[in-house]
Amino acid sequence: MTRAHRRAETAWERDEHGRRHSRPNPIALAALLAGASLGQGCQSSAGRGSSARDASQQDARRDAVTDTGNPATGDAATGGMSSGGAGSGGAGTGGMSSGGAGTGGPSSGGAGSGGAGTGGTSSGGGPATGGMGGAGGAGAAMGSGGISTGGGAGSANPATGGAPAGAGGAGFTAVPILPDSSGWVDASFNSVGLQGAWYRFADSLGANDAPPGICQLAGHPDAACSVITSPQAGAFPNVGGRMCASGTAAKAVDTPAMAGVPDYVHIDGAGIGLDWNNPGGPAARSVFDAMAKHVRGISFDIDVVPVAGLRVEIPTRTAEGREQGPDYWGATPSFPPSPVKIGTNTLLWADVTGPRDGVLNVFQIFGVRFHVATSTAENRPFSFCISNLKLLM
Repeated sequence: MTRAHRRAETAWERDEHGRRHSRPNPIALAALLAGASLGQGCQSSAGRGSSARDASQQDARRDAVTDTGNPATGDAATGGMSSGGAGSGGAGTGGMSSGGAGTGGPSSGGAGSGGAGTGGTSSGGGPATGGMGGAGGAGAAMGSGGISTGGGAGSANPATGGAPAGAGGAGFTAVPILPDSSGWVDASFNSVGLQGAWYRFADSLGANDAPPGICQLAGHPDAACSVITSPQAGAFPNVGGRMCASGTAAKAVDTPAMAGVPDYVHIDGAGIGLDWNNPGGPAARSVFDAMAKHVRGISFDIDVVPVAGLRVEIPTRTAEGREQGPDYWGATPSFPPSPVKIGTNTLLWADVTGPRDGVLNVFQIFGVRFHVATSTAENRPFSFCISNLKLLM
């Protein structure tokens, strides 16, 4: 071996050792990759050794982006964010591989517009995987998903679009809650293990579904209490997939011995509901953990909205026995009805709160109630049917 050959080999060994023990900076590597793809690799403007040493330096740079026969992973490029406006995500460039798969680095999209990820080039090896699209910006009306481009024979990864604020994301999986002919929902009827019976309630009825209720126990006569005429005690028929109710929510008269103070606590109306974790009977009622089941809300159909309005309530253990009543859809301190409309209605947990305070406890939900509340103006007759109840996941 000549001395010239030995010097060249020694230079190559030093460069090889440096390559293995000093990993390239990700930003420098991304720039190097971009330059390499355009044929603009770095060249030394001043000679720093023999031609053999120059060749070995180029080999070292090439080795930093090429690993023959093994997957090469491109580094991540992070897109810029703009404060107060929409920004565009930066591009992530996949590494080049010879004989292996090149994986594009993920790019973080700025607000509103996801960045573009470019897949690695595959030469004779496995498929190159496109870069991850940047996530759309939070709070935008609708963030644009990042663009993902597959390299060579590669396949693009999906881009993630931004969700509109307060919309809870795009799309749900709906789980139908189907009662049998008697109004019973068995856990085997659905994929989330919801189990319970449809029931009726009124301030004139006790826990045994018969008088007296809280209205009479507070000292009011039967005639001053709310009534529910259908369904009747002991049965809740499923009428073609519809659970129907009719009756009268009484006028809230004064609290006994407290003139001028309407007794909303003990004259609170009537309606129907469904327990979500009750194998049988009021004493057996337990809570349903909506968070563990990944339930995000409900939807239902109604044929007629009572003139007095309807509260769609989500009773929880936290609010049990609370004077202001359960949390409900659209609650405010003025106790308005829920924004129910004829046809299909959808509500998410973020839309449900206490009238005066509190956040819905999604870990301890008892079920759902459709409640016609009282007023100080008049008795409020009602008749409506609920159908197509679904949990949204």
